Amino acid sequence: MTNQEERHLASILSNEADEAQRLAVRENAKRVLQESGLAEMLKTLNKNALKGRGSFYEYDSMILLKWGTSITQARSSPQVRHHSATL
Repeated sequence: MTNQEERHLASILSNEADEAQRLAVRENAKRVLQESGLAEMLKTLNKNALKGRGSFYEYDSMILLKWGTSITQARSSPQVRHHSATL
């Protein structure tokens, strides 16, 4: 195996490890949000209080919440760190 092939293989393995780590963080965040009740609370908040005017953007370990008009828009971004959710 040439040096270039070794570097290519190492790059592939590194990318696979990075993807596995990202997936593990995402699954942990999903579990914490479900177990803490935060996921259901956000759905209820959007349905009842915001009347569907909120928007939620999911990332690996963070949810970005936006609500209001373009003038009064507010944001919050709860993040999952290790095994708990923080606001």
